[in-house]
Amino acid sequence: MIINPSYLLSEGYIRPSADNSSASTSITPELTTVDQHMDQCGWTMADVVIKAINGVSSPRVMHLNTDLVVRELA
Repeated sequence: MIINPSYLLSEGYIRPSADNSSASTSITPELTTVDQHMDQCGWTMADVVIKAINGVSSPRVMHLNTDLVVRELA
């Protein structure tokens, strides 16, 4: 069974978004961002895919922790 990332997106398993990137610190004032812990998202998605391959369903919605990264204030 091959799982296409666009299928995961269309089924609501993944949501594209911006993250706490280095671009937020390359301008003045530095931008406050939300760190979505993309490594944790990757591990979670890998787990979903492995379970799907083995015929185990995963929750349709998963909530992962985020952190507000406060930088310079204007």
